[in-house]
Amino acid sequence: MITSMAQPDPYRHRRIAVLGLGGTIAMTPRDGGDAVVPALSTEQLLAAVPNLAAPGVTVETMDLRRLPSGSLTFDDLAERRAVIAKQLADGADGVVVTQGTDTIE
Repeated sequence: MITSMAQPDPYRHRRIAVLGLGGTIAMTPRDGGDAVVPALSTEQLLAAVPNLAAPGVTVETMDLRRLPSGSLTFDDLAERRAVIAKQLADGADGVVVTQGTDTIE
């Protein structure tokens, strides 16, 4: 008996969740100083990338944290995992996590 796997429908609408944690990628200068803080939202980060969303794709954003990389805790990472699992269970076709860093702690 020959069975075939159904191919995904290329015309089906897709939903991608983008979750932001902060880090260097989200940093902007603090008012009047040389210090930077993770201030940009996930939506602001995506707005800086032209033509990111393709036709037939919905991109949803969620800010989980706005922290420097070194300030993330294991609890933060556990919550990230739970949110990813929920997004996928709720029908997201993919999940992207943004967390920029210029140092690895």
